[in-house]
Amino acid sequence: RGVSAAAREARHRLLAQAARAVGARVVLMGHTADDVREAQLMRGSGSTVPSPREWSPSPAWPEGRGVFLLRPLLGVDRREIRQALADLAETWIEDPANDSPLSLRTHARRAIAGGKSPAPEPELPPPGPAPFEAGPGGELVAGRSALTDAPPAVARAWLGAALVCAAGGRRPPRGPALDRLLDLVGGEADAAATLGGARIACDGGRLTIAREGADARAGRPPTLALIPGATVVWDGRFEITAREPGLKVRPLAGAMSRLTSADRLAVLQAHPLARPAMPLIERSDGLLFLPRDQPDAEAAARSLITTRLDAASGVIDHETAIVAWRTRPQHPKFAA
Repeated sequence: RGVSAAAREARHRLLAQAARAVGARVVLMGHTADDVREAQLMRGSGSTVPSPREWSPSPAWPEGRGVFLLRPLLGVDRREIRQALADLAETWIEDPANDSPLSLRTHARRAIAGGKSPAPEPELPPPGPAPFEAGPGGELVAGRSALTDAPPAVARAWLGAALVCAAGGRRPPRGPALDRLLDLVGGEADAAATLGGARIACDGGRLTIAREGADARAGRPPTLALIPGATVVWDGRFEITAREPGLKVRPLAGAMSRLTSADRLAVLQAHPLARPAMPLIERSDGLLFLPRDQPDAEAAARSLITTRLDAASGVIDHETAIVAWRTRPQHPKFAA
């Protein structure tokens, strides 16, 4: 159970790592119209497998940050590709797992071969720039009306993307739990909830989403030793680069009283939901301080939250947009 999903995740991690190793930002995938049809049939049998999209960010996280997938063959089926290869006297390799009777995809493939071949569903466009602003502690904040006034499918996509980005997780929540949260956001009463490793607060007309920082179920961010000059991703939300030896990064929870007055004031600018999971740098002599968003700082921190949300929302919609996006980490709508 779950072998196919685990294998798919492993493939995407390896592809993303290979792309980043050679400086590639786009990976071309060979999915076809048959893959779209099979995904439709599989979902009808209870699977949550998504349909492949023509253009999308890599689903591997954090390995796939800044890497996008392009699928140029979604308009043709395997039969046409095999015939074209045969005409060119080329050969190909068939994955033996494609015939495994334990695979739901195998049953879908056989159903299509037997004549049960639904027309591929039209690809829904990405939801567009999400109406969230980034807070100083890594929280995402939006007006509740921005979601309630949007079409339900768009609001659901925005909310799922905001949850996984704010939490630093790998996959956005889906299904009934996400629908219930959307109903909660659409109400008028103040409310609080947790989902997908994120904490949610509805205060008046404002919606705030932040990473769960103290709940063991959320996988509390670890203390991580830093190597000078090396950049690491901590808790799926921040790239941390140390300039000095003997530094560690850890969550702020429980250490507020040990900070300088300036750092305490900076922490108080963040929403209370976000404070426990803010990154904190610990020196070998026990001194604690907040990392700075400056390249020459003793320990620099770069948030990945809004750039990831931009990618998930479809702001980066073609190859040439990647360069401009990478040189300007914040989308123009977030700029001061």
